[in-house]
Amino acid sequence: MKNKDFGFTLSEVLITLGIIGVVAAITLPVVINKINDIKFNSQRKKALSAIEQVYWQIYEEHGAFPEGLCSINDSKCFGELFKQKLKADYETEWYPSTDELPECWKNKNVANRSEQHYCFSTMDNIFYDFDMEYKDRAPIINIDVNGSNKPNKWGKDIYSIRITDRKFKVYSYDLR
Repeated sequence: MKNKDFGFTLSEVLITLGIIGVVAAITLPVVINKINDIKFNSQRKKALSAIEQVYWQIYEEHGAFPEGLCSINDSKCFGELFKQKLKADYETEWYPSTDELPECWKNKNVANRSEQHYCFSTMDNIFYDFDMEYKDRAPIINIDVNGSNKPNKWGKDIYSIRITDRKFKVYSYDLR
C-alpha cells in the first residue's frame, strides 16, 4: 500500500491566494462605502434628534419657539439658544465682510458669505451652522456629521435642516 500525500503544491496555494486577493480588492471598497453610509446616516439621525429635542426644550423653558425669540435674521441669537444644550466645544460667527471662513467650515465650499451665520462644534465632532432666514423666519441648520473629516459632501456627511411650522425637514443639498 502506497502512502499518498494529500498536500497542496506551492503554485496551487499562490493561485488560490491570488483569486482571494482579486475578489477582496473588488468587494472591499463597496463594503467600506456601505459602512460609511450607515455611519453617516446614523450620525445624521442623531444630530436631527438632538436639534428636535433642544428645540422643544427651548419652547418649554421660554414659552415661545426659538425662531420667535430672536429678531429677524439674527443667526447668532438663534444658535446661542441651542449652544449650551448641545454642549458646544467651540463657537464662531462670521459676516459677509470677513474673508476668513470660521473653523466650522474651513476649506469647504459650504459657506454663504452673503449673510451672518453662527456655528459651533460639539464634543462629538458634529458641526452645527445656524442661519436664521430673514424672508420667512424659517431657520436653516446645516450640519456636518463628522466635523472636518472627509468626504465633506452634501448628502453624504453634510445636510441642511429647515424648520417650518414646527416640522423638521432634512435636505441633502445646500438650501441657501
